Amino acid sequence: MARSVQRPAILFTLACLFAVPRTTHAQSAIGGVVRDSSGAVLPGVTVEASSDVLIERARSVVTDGQGQYRIVDLRPGVYTVTFTLVGFQVFRRNGVELPGNFTATINAEMRVGGIEESVTVSGQSPVVDVQSAARITVLTRDTLDAIPTGRTIQGLGQLVVGVTLNVPDVGGSRAMQQTYMSVHGLSSSQVTTQVDGMMVNGLDGDGAVQNYFNNMMSQEMAYQTAGAGTDVSGGGVRLNMIPKEGGNRFSGAFFGAWSDGAWQSDNLTQSLKDRGLSAPDKISKIYDFNASVGGPVKKDRVWVFASARRWGVDAPIADTFYTPAGSNYSMTYPQCKSGTIHCEQGIDDQHIKSALARLTWQVSPRNKLGMYYDRVGKDRGHGMNAGDDPATASQIWTSPNYSTGSVKWTSTTSSRLLIEGGYSFNIERYNIVNQPGIDQQPGTAAWYAGASRRDLNLGTHYASLDQNLGQYPDRYNLQGSASYVTGSHNVKAGAQWN
Repeated sequence: MARSVQRPAILFTLACLFAVPRTTHAQSAIGGVVRDSSGAVLPGVTVEASSDVLIERARSVVTDGQGQYRIVDLRPGVYTVTFTLVGFQVFRRNGVELPGNFTATINAEMRVGGIEESVTVSGQSPVVDVQSAARITVLTRDTLDAIPTGRTIQGLGQLVVGVTLNVPDVGGSRAMQQTYMSVHGLSSSQVTTQVDGMMVNGLDGDGAVQNYFNNMMSQEMAYQTAGAGTDVSGGGVRLNMIPKEGGNRFSGAFFGAWSDGAWQSDNLTQSLKDRGLSAPDKISKIYDFNASVGGPVKKDRVWVFASARRWGVDAPIADTFYTPAGSNYSMTYPQCKSGTIHCEQGIDDQHIKSALARLTWQVSPRNKLGMYYDRVGKDRGHGMNAGDDPATASQIWTSPNYSTGSVKWTSTTSSRLLIEGGYSFNIERYNIVNQPGIDQQPGTAAWYAGASRRDLNLGTHYASLDQNLGQYPDRYNLQGSASYVTGSHNVKAGAQWN
């Protein structure tokens, strides 16, 4: 077996950024200015953001000398923002819908009065992030479920303006053999893939090949195509999958989809026949079944989430045929193409299964630990191209270990200092081998007789693969950062090794 090993590259990045308020974290934020009825700014106002999506239920800060505040590291969801100051009425803003990777501007005007008095305002949530120059498209869970796609990160990425794929993914037809994302004409190796801000990029194909992700793991997916910060090395698409964590009550979901080849029309035109094509590419079936459940181990302290998925594509490959047993492939293949004899078309059968578990622990009011592990198994029974013999020259792909995971610690040490750090990995180990019974002892007569053969006139390949192959591009990542956030400025410094 020819073995190809890509060694993990060592990357060390140290970034320090001074800027006006902007998105600097994997999650979202709420910020703004608090004034009194005369328009003067109010320092010392306690601002609290509360929501069921926060395991600690609420997070608060205090406005600075310019009356500005910023609550960072918030998960997507619906929030109530409350402003409190002695001598003033309580001001409350209900129903603030916060998407992923977004900074919502919520300003407040407080009036003199008793603290037992309150003013409650309900209105439309901000839809434009005026505190960041980044171009981010957020696909919410409702969007992920409603739009008919292949439910892959690439198939969903083609919904984003500016993102292009090297091969379109129509209804999940490319869900097994990936298509690649790019933006601004950059290479697909410039894509950055993250889960909760932790890098889970692959190394195969110089980083263009990504792992296969369980769709139900994500509450939202944020695709960034411009304005990336200094903590992102690649200039291409930056995808951050914001995970589901569970909740204070148990709930679940199920998704099922099936597409049958009998529903597909025949696109074999006379023009294609005149060019020598007798059996076109098709889809035999596409299926996707995905279920999830999450809830509390201990309310407000420990949440769990789990999901399982199985999806696959069976695709007949153009001009591939099973010739009669014992026949000479180079002699019978032309008869299959012409229809002189009936030959079954070869099918590239592939399926993937995923089992994911996530644990979130609110260690203390200011410290949170999150971890997940997603084990993926990918199997391909007959990988081949047009003219290949499905019986002797198609590939079997096995995956000893396809997996991603991370452990992340988040510490809000004060209303202004946020510390994040963690470990993540992406393992994509797979083998490409012959069909059973093809491999023979090297040097024997059977080994020479079964050597790989190609007919350049017919464009066929038969008898054996050119070689067996193994790929093991493991990637391991350590990263950490500290962010000092005031109402008006941010400072962030961090390091990464992978």
